[in-house]
Amino acid sequence: MLAELLDFRPADLLAYLAGALTVAVMIPQLVRTYRLKRARDVSLLTMLILVSVNFLWGTYGFCISNLPMIVTNALAFLVAIAAITLVMKYRNN
Repeated sequence: MLAELLDFRPADLLAYLAGALTVAVMIPQLVRTYRLKRARDVSLLTMLILVSVNFLWGTYGFCISNLPMIVTNALAFLVAIAAITLVMKYRNN
């Protein structure tokens, strides 16, 4: 299984790029929420769905031994958890 994870294919570059953009899409919301200390306009449901999606895609990536899918969804999962944390902390501000 480890050999399959480390088997790099050129198409993996596309997967890493797509994954990086998936992670990056949440960063502006994270920064804005932190700077304004307000999350009234951020949908907690959307964030919870995003965490679920990232977890499921990451798990699927693990099942099929796809390292780009595992890495990018793990990072996106962590960013989404951070966003949920900020939304919960600042939702009443």
